[in-house]
Amino acid sequence: MKKTVKFLGGIYLPKQRDAIECVFDFSITDSNLIGMPEEKSSIEYVTIKASITGTLHVMWAYHDAFLDVMKVLYEFSKRHISEKIREGTILQKEELWLSTSSQPQASPFESSKINMKTGDSFEIEILGTPIMENLSYMQLATNIIETRDYINGVAKEKLGGKILSLLSERDLLQLFREAKTEEEFVYRMSALKNIAINMNEELLNNSVQTDKTGSINLLEAYLKQSPDYDDTSIKVLRSINRLRQAYPIHTDTADGVQDAHRFFGLAYPIKNYDKSWQTILVSYSDALKRIFEMLNAIPKK
Repeated sequence: MKKTVKFLGGIYLPKQRDAIECVFDFSITDSNLIGMPEEKSSIEYVTIKASITGTLHVMWAYHDAFLDVMKVLYEFSKRHISEKIREGTILQKEELWLSTSSQPQASPFESSKINMKTGDSFEIEILGTPIMENLSYMQLATNIIETRDYINGVAKEKLGGKILSLLSERDLLQLFREAKTEEEFVYRMSALKNIAINMNEELLNNSVQTDKTGSINLLEAYLKQSPDYDDTSIKVLRSINRLRQAYPIHTDTADGVQDAHRFFGLAYPIKNYDKSWQTILVSYSDALKRIFEMLNAIPKK
């Protein structure tokens, strides 16, 4: 199967922080539908917001005096959308954040050799089953770890430090593993709970005015400053915490446990542990993407 991606245009965003930001619009169509009566109705539209920190831009411009940063961000966006289409994980709105913590000191692309013309199109061939249709733990874990890095990169710029922390790096290993039995599920959930709720509470507390305590409450108070705020991600974190509190004790004796099952769409009691574990990981990955988007929209003070 092949997809045709068309570039619909790009613009610079007004400067609101120490970064250069561009928005690129694309359309995606099944290649075999081009020229067919159903072509128009099958088109998907994707917007990618690509940002580069001021520091990284200065470094790249030092190595290339003729750097066209918009073209470079466009090339990153093209490759990002290609990868996401092959994975089957493309969203209507995507974001890229390039910083010194994730990129080399010189641009990997020579902007003078990048063609960026509205209306240009290119094809993506999808070989095999898209990842989201046969989601692997490897891909899920990679997405989670990558998005956590993005969140901490933005937080470092806006708050002066990382907000997501870990009690043990070894907990991340559990994201790559299946959960065939109740024992494995309990162990994986314990690690995910540690990953999901451990945060730099002191940093968050200094950034909000609230009487509430606890990492999730503090994160919620901070994210409410975002014009894009929605509470889905906070509900995911709280539901992960409640599920962990339920196991291995009897689930009907813990507050909010049945609500957490309903929130994730899990059977009560759980019968298929591996499918349930995967469902929870997908929800956590989505929550992180939402947190990144909200955090990105909060003005820097």
